[in-house]
Amino acid sequence: MRLPFVVVILGFAVAGDVVAQEFHPPPWVSARCSSRDAEEAEKDTDRLTSWAAVYRTFKLYKQCDDGAIAEGYSDAVAKLLVNRWQTLRDLANISQQHPEFERFVLWHIDTTTDLNNARAIVANSRNRCPTDLRALCKRLEAEAKHPE
Repeated sequence: MRLPFVVVILGFAVAGDVVAQEFHPPPWVSARCSSRDAEEAEKDTDRLTSWAAVYRTFKLYKQCDDGAIAEGYSDAVAKLLVNRWQTLRDLANISQQHPEFERFVLWHIDTTTDLNNARAIVANSRNRCPTDLRALCKRLEAEAKHPE
């Protein structure tokens, strides 16, 4: 279904058609995100410097994965995949035991990911992937090429 749209950007109206898409939040998000949880989750996103830290925060506050918190998760995921690629095995080990965590990581390679970071994730996935983690690298590369 196509819907008409008008957007006002700096005082200029732009009209056109857009294909209606439903936004589906990730399955781990729920209405149980209290304001205290949201506050703690937002604080935690600044301290996500390892996959263990990301996993810990995911387990504690996954119900709050929305808005600024989600953007913080996406930023942390991209930084780890770009600047700490050598820790990929940590991500693989956690994901093997907790498959929902891999879905969370892949979900956060998204449209908020800086283009240079997305390119670096693709390059790392292609050129620096351990042989036994090829399947994971292919999934990371696919998300970095076509974020949603």
